[in-house]
Amino acid sequence: KSVLMLVPEISLTPMMMEYFIRRFNNNVAILHSELTPAEKYDEYRKIAKGECQVVVGARSAIFAPLKNIGLIILDEEHTESYKQDVTPFYHAREVAIMRSKMHNAKVLLGSATPSLESRARAQKNVYHLLKLTKRVNKQPLPQTIVVNLQDYHNIDRESYILSIPLRKALRKVLDRGEQAILLINRRGFSTNVSCRSCGHIFKCPTCGIPLTYHKSLNILKCHHCDYSMPYPDICPECGKNYLMKTGFGTERIEEEVQKLFHDAKTLRLDSDSAKIRTKIPSIIESFRKKEANVLIGTQMIAKGHDFPDVTLVGIVLADIGLSMPSYRSSERAFQLITQAVGRSGRKDKEGLAIIQTYNPSHYAITMAARQNYEMFYETEMKMRRQQKFPPYSFLASLTISSKNEDLTISSTINIKDFLDAEFDDKALVLGPTTPYIPYENEMHVRNLLVKFKDYELAKAVFNKVLKSYASKTQINLTINIDPYNF
Repeated sequence: KSVLMLVPEISLTPMMMEYFIRRFNNNVAILHSELTPAEKYDEYRKIAKGECQVVVGARSAIFAPLKNIGLIILDEEHTESYKQDVTPFYHAREVAIMRSKMHNAKVLLGSATPSLESRARAQKNVYHLLKLTKRVNKQPLPQTIVVNLQDYHNIDRESYILSIPLRKALRKVLDRGEQAILLINRRGFSTNVSCRSCGHIFKCPTCGIPLTYHKSLNILKCHHCDYSMPYPDICPECGKNYLMKTGFGTERIEEEVQKLFHDAKTLRLDSDSAKIRTKIPSIIESFRKKEANVLIGTQMIAKGHDFPDVTLVGIVLADIGLSMPSYRSSERAFQLITQAVGRSGRKDKEGLAIIQTYNPSHYAITMAARQNYEMFYETEMKMRRQQKFPPYSFLASLTISSKNEDLTISSTINIKDFLDAEFDDKALVLGPTTPYIPYENEMHVRNLLVKFKDYELAKAVFNKVLKSYASKTQINLTINIDPYNF
């Protein structure tokens, strides 16, 4: 029997790949996005010929041509990267389940914070639930402190980004010769640049979203399409130099730590500092060797790492995830905070986690601070039931786009009217709505969202819509079932 193991792309480092190759004596194939076409061909040919029994890879590895699968493993199964939200749409978990039925194999979904869909299926005995109630080394969970950033007692003139409790805790950690991790799930230096004179906001000409300032390169960059431009000296609208930077990301946090703690040696790990895959393990290994005592980064640092000397985790702004325009925002925030808190105190030293937030009473934050997944699950499921979101219904996101904005709007309205008539009262059609990125690749975009329970009915209706628009070349229509981002 063969084993197919999927891990999030972010975790598939050279270090992990070397471990699998060493552990299984080269009887393993590795699949990921940075392989060259020739390397991918070699790996797929090796798999198809049956020359390896273990395949490890990211999302697309679920389609590896293994012929005799006995076990499929999805590590961190809650990770949103397992869902491909561009055509062709698919979720690696659902493909894994389908392939397991074809091969009479087992599927193992592993996570400290399972997705609500998987946990609900386990509750209904569709899945078999296994719980690990203790850490591997039986160490207690770290003490967790929630810092209210609205309380002026927690902030002073020295820094409005790092609170007084976090700075005190970081000072103690540095004095003891230990290490700390600071998480801010936002890269760059400032998230917004505008003109104080005329109010002009620098936006991406392709996507229409605000550009982020990256101080290390002195550029403005779009985090959606990677458009970039040199940081301007003056405003293009009024010609004045009253440019103002607001918001903060990993670069700004690193500068703040270096300013406040002169003895701190910092490393930064985000998709900017680790564009080359080999840089990720080198940064992690440098931190493990204590060449730095503070690691600053995005969600890349929150999952799977085991640093014995990390005794402090600071979540600089826990509210970022909660502000995302998605019904999954609370779930994602809870998962990220819980995973990050778990990086502290993993060996023989007591750990501390400090969560900074403007919303200290939000259930995702309070329950993540307690590391109480079951309570969060019950609370979030009540919210999902009231709003008829998954797992209490299916979702479909319809994206309509055209170079002509009027045609986009009229077509969206026509599709909504058609869906209302076809579904009658058997589905709820929401919209039209303008997405967060309303203009992309010279196309105007509008969305419709459909909540439904009868999958076969919905499939038939959607096929009718797709068929009717197949010949209309000026309009693009895509339908994404159970989208993760919309």
